[in-house]
Amino acid sequence: MTYELSPIDESGTATRIYPWSARPSSVTCYLTDAEWDLEEVDRTGTVDALSLRHARFRTNADGDVLDHLDLEFDFIPLVHVPNTVSSAGHFGQSSLLALAPAP
Repeated sequence: MTYELSPIDESGTATRIYPWSARPSSVTCYLTDAEWDLEEVDRTGTVDALSLRHARFRTNADGDVLDHLDLEFDFIPLVHVPNTVSSAGHFGQSSLLALAPAP
């Protein structure tokens, strides 16, 4: 599953005004959710170079194919799931901390 911020249209000129901002935005978030059969994967390349030619795209509950689906918002969604059990003595470090900007 990948999320990608890209221009709304190929020319890069289309804009939208999202409910959370008064300024027009020219980007949107696209979702792709695909699977590959291991027999179809080019074992000489890297996992980052999986060919979409052999991909099997999933669908959502509405039947939309999740291949570059426009989610119609201008940010990449992030859901944080802690990597340790939450309790009164909650300790540990989030796996997302490495992605956070330095203070």
